[in-house]
Amino acid sequence: MANKSIKNSHVKLLMDYIKRESKNALISVDDFIFYIKRKIKTLEINTLTAPLEVHWDITDRCNLNCIYCYANRLVLNELELNQIYEIIDKLEEAGVLQITLEGGEPFLREDILEIIKYIKARNFSLVIISNGTLIKDDFVKEVATILNKKTDHFQLTLDGPCESIHNLNRPNSFKKVINTIKNFLNYNIPFVVRFVVTSNNFHSMVETYELLHDLGFKGIFEISPLILKGKADPKLLPPIDRALLNFIDLLEKSKTLIYPYVTGLFTTKRNIYIFLKKSGFDCDFSTIGNFFLNCTGGRAKIVISPNGDIYPCTLMREDRYYLGNILKNSLLEIWNNKNTECIRNKILKSLNKCFICEFNKVCSYCPCRECNT
Repeated sequence: MANKSIKNSHVKLLMDYIKRESKNALISVDDFIFYIKRKIKTLEINTLTAPLEVHWDITDRCNLNCIYCYANRLVLNELELNQIYEIIDKLEEAGVLQITLEGGEPFLREDILEIIKYIKARNFSLVIISNGTLIKDDFVKEVATILNKKTDHFQLTLDGPCESIHNLNRPNSFKKVINTIKNFLNYNIPFVVRFVVTSNNFHSMVETYELLHDLGFKGIFEISPLILKGKADPKLLPPIDRALLNFIDLLEKSKTLIYPYVTGLFTTKRNIYIFLKKSGFDCDFSTIGNFFLNCTGGRAKIVISPNGDIYPCTLMREDRYYLGNILKNSLLEIWNNKNTECIRNKILKSLNKCFICEFNKVCSYCPCRECNT
């Protein structure tokens, strides 16, 4: 029986959104980076002669205790500042274009500003992923003069419109995140706001969007899925049908308010297809987009751990996927060694079933998650 709460206009809204997501990247950092990443994600190019981007877990330490954190490791022997400079030089020599600093919480490193300055002095595109609770006012003022507003940005997470909801996922952090958002807006620092959809907050997507709008945020509001890894319990997964109804409300609201710009999906497009079919609508998803992968791990991207160890992807930071240590070898030696080639082939092999799957154009499959199970 058709779901009476779903209308034809809602179906069009979802279909138009999925079509848009199939064409657009989440963040247009730079035309060249965007172009190459699209080629990698659609498998027009299998791999590159050197990684395009590096995700760097600059520390595993964190001041929060988020209930869904997928990090299940803790490397205590962190790199010294001079070692970090050495690695940045190696990344420049290898031709890496973009560095993403993450953790843990990067701002637990007292030398984080020096690291950012060194990266920007070498003209890398820079992304900084932070929980937003330790970013001081004086730092915001200084970093505003360093970042390139066309190629660099921060990523913060806001999981609800108020303390009582946000803090369920990310304890005792709501007020501090809001303060950082206000500071970023005051100093015109580019940033993305991520909303991780869980059973605690799926009903508050619209209210969180409205809060950001009222604060004057005109950037990207990214709806993000829960990753079942580390501490994340399957009980935290949102009820798909109810969450999708709230997502439809969000899309309607975004058409009215225009900004922030909504992107991302908390569930696969395959689940949306099933949801619409259950609701009585037989939509043809086969004409939307091309075969597309979310992740470029091992093919255009690598991850550096706090001690310099290298892995294909954040979700593959395990001994069995160890590729080498950047302090012992050059990045290109690691990128082209037999172990990396073997793991890269494993990632590509996991895609074989995708080519015969009826949902291969709407699934947004992540091979690194598959290899990690």
